[in-house]
Amino acid sequence: MSERDDYTGLQVRGYQGANWFTERGVREKRRLIEKKGLPELRRCLFITLTIPEGFIEPCVAYEKGKKRLPQFLRSFRKATGRSFAWAWKLEFQENGMPHWHLIVDFREHIPPEFLYLFEKWWSLGRVNVKRLKHDEFAYLFKYVSKGANGDADPETGIGLPAWVLDYQKKLKNGRTTAGLRFWQTGGGFYTKAVDKHDQPGEAPAEKPAAGEPRYSRIPLTIRQRWALWMRKGTLFVKDREGQYRFSRQVYFTQPFREVLLRVVQASMSGTAAAARGCLGFDCRPSTIGKLICKTNQTDYQRACLYRPGTVFFSADL
Repeated sequence: MSERDDYTGLQVRGYQGANWFTERGVREKRRLIEKKGLPELRRCLFITLTIPEGFIEPCVAYEKGKKRLPQFLRSFRKATGRSFAWAWKLEFQENGMPHWHLIVDFREHIPPEFLYLFEKWWSLGRVNVKRLKHDEFAYLFKYVSKGANGDADPETGIGLPAWVLDYQKKLKNGRTTAGLRFWQTGGGFYTKAVDKHDQPGEAPAEKPAAGEPRYSRIPLTIRQRWALWMRKGTLFVKDREGQYRFSRQVYFTQPFREVLLRVVQASMSGTAAAARGCLGFDCRPSTIGKLICKTNQTDYQRACLYRPGTVFFSADL
């Protein structure tokens, strides 16, 4: 991301939130997870639970696997007579079938019969068991979509099957749920509480943009959520010491890439100029303001008070 160290006014950049689908998003996911504190992972069990292709449809396989995972963990606890910390990550094979990587903080010797019991408890396909080396934890932090189902989706650019991008399910109570959980922990997996106060030099926690959907009430599919993310941007202001003074997330009227194109076009008409030594443009406030959704105009006007002259627009996606 291109920020200008010498710029103390309002800056605008594209939204780069934590997600499992892009390189930057995965890096942010890892940062947030490691910030919560990881246990000593060496010698933990690393269990991969798979479902063979052709056995059932991928969507049905996901539903069955999602229900079987907690049962698998309960059976493990009951058989060992002890509780343990755990975490799992959902990924997709090249054929689009789901599989789960499960980390279990169980370092004791595993009796040979447990290998049979693992298969029995899972009962949906093959189970691979090994001891985790510490550096292998990084393997989990790759795109869940890497190599999934061949080519990327033409609309989102995410390499996930269409059924995953459009996944919705009606619950027994009549409500609808959407989206898939790609990472979950339990049993006290994290070792420390997250500091509620912002760390010096870090961007303050951003308030949800006005009009932003509440996912607990309005279930959005991954495709729908991604379409919103593509229109999302961040307004922020740094002081001369490099500390954040203001930060808000806003929605643009169009995808950020198209907003970027409009700013490039504005440079041809003289309302924007390429910034020296940085990938971005200095723009007139009106150039950016008319591209921000009406529900976010109050935040934008407040941000402009920090420096009413120009706005630095980052072109680094």
